[in-house]
Amino acid sequence: MRIAHPVRPLISFTFNFSSSPFTKYLSILSLTTETTERRRPVVQFPMVETEDVSTTAIEDDAAKYGFTRSEMHKSNLAGTVDPYGRHVFLCFKNPDAWLPRVEEDDLPKLLSSAFKARKDDINVKTKVTICEGGEGSEFENGDVLIFPEMIKYKGLKDSDVDGFVDDVLVNGKPWASGVQEVLTGSHVFVCAHGSRDKRCGVCGPVLIEKLKGGLSLEG
Repeated sequence: MRIAHPVRPLISFTFNFSSSPFTKYLSILSLTTETTERRRPVVQFPMVETEDVSTTAIEDDAAKYGFTRSEMHKSNLAGTVDPYGRHVFLCFKNPDAWLPRVEEDDLPKLLSSAFKARKDDINVKTKVTICEGGEGSEFENGDVLIFPEMIKYKGLKDSDVDGFVDDVLVNGKPWASGVQEVLTGSHVFVCAHGSRDKRCGVCGPVLIEKLKGGLSLEG
């Protein structure tokens, strides 16, 4: 089973500067002038050597948005997603770079607009979702994954969107401008879109790491 949506969560730290016992002093030696022979006073400057890193912000986020938040286990999620016949994933950047409404950014916006414009012509009820993409990875920016057909098209560009929607989603044909590849194995997608829903940003990365660990043990 493949984890198809890895993320790199951002973690906030609060820095506190302590004066004791970690503060030392830098002293300037006394100087004597030839004319007055009076000693100048010693001047001391505090110099901070260490930083106390607080995890309060992380703990607060975990309490408000994590798995122990008050709303957990109080509603039945079964049946909350309406049935549909096809799921299209557009690979685009990563959760750290996504706008709160990622469908308003560049390529996702074009695909979303083209999809909405032709939705009455699409016979199969279709859901479109953005997932992570990265250069040099298995799923790069612009790649399109289609389930349950288990099809992958590489490198959708701005100028290709209308043709892709017409060929693949409306007419159910292979994309004339792309090479169709076959997806294999099982794919698990976990939401980690923290800028849209902080709960996903806190819980998503943890869940992904747990899934990765469990799948590694299973081989």
